[in-house]
Amino acid sequence: MKQIIKKTKNGKTFYEAYRYEKKDIKELKSQLNDWDKLNKKLRGRRINIPESISESIHSALTGSEVVKKYPYKKTFDVIRGKQRVQVKASSNPNSPSSFSPNPNFDKVEHIILNKKGKKWEAKITSFSKKDITTHPNYKRNAPAGKRPRFVLKEEAKKLNKKAKEYRF
Repeated sequence: MKQIIKKTKNGKTFYEAYRYEKKDIKELKSQLNDWDKLNKKLRGRRINIPESISESIHSALTGSEVVKKYPYKKTFDVIRGKQRVQVKASSNPNSPSSFSPNPNFDKVEHIILNKKGKKWEAKITSFSKKDITTHPNYKRNAPAGKRPRFVLKEEAKKLNKKAKEYRF
C-alpha cells in the first residue's frame, strides 16, 4: 500500500489517499476470510462487507486510490485518474444499494464478492453517473432529499453491462 498526497498549485493538500497493489491482496484476502467466518458464526442475515475491505480490494484490482481525507463533502470513495468513483460492494447481489440524493461522483462501480472454495471471485460492473441518476427510483426520491435505492445487478442486466472478473 502506498500513501498518496495530492497538492494544489499553491502547495496545500487537496486530498490524501492510499493505493493498494497486487502484493496487498494476500492481506486483504485474509481480512475478507475473517469477515466470512464472522458471518458464519452469526448465523443470521449476512452482514455487509466493511467499506474499508471492499474499497481496498477495489483499489488493488483496479489501480484506484482510496480517498481518506478530502476537503469537501464527497459521495465518492476512490479516484482513478481524474474520475471520482463511488464503490458499492455486495455479498448478496440481489440486495439494493442506496445513493446520495446529491451525487458528486463520475461513476459507480459495483463489486460483488463471492467465495469459491479457498479463492475469492470479484465481479466489477461500471455505471456512469447518468445510468444512476436517470433510474426511476433516483428521479423520484432524490428531489425530495431521500436516498434512492435499487438493485445494481438488475440495472446491469437492463443496461447490458458486463462485469470484469477477478480471482484471488
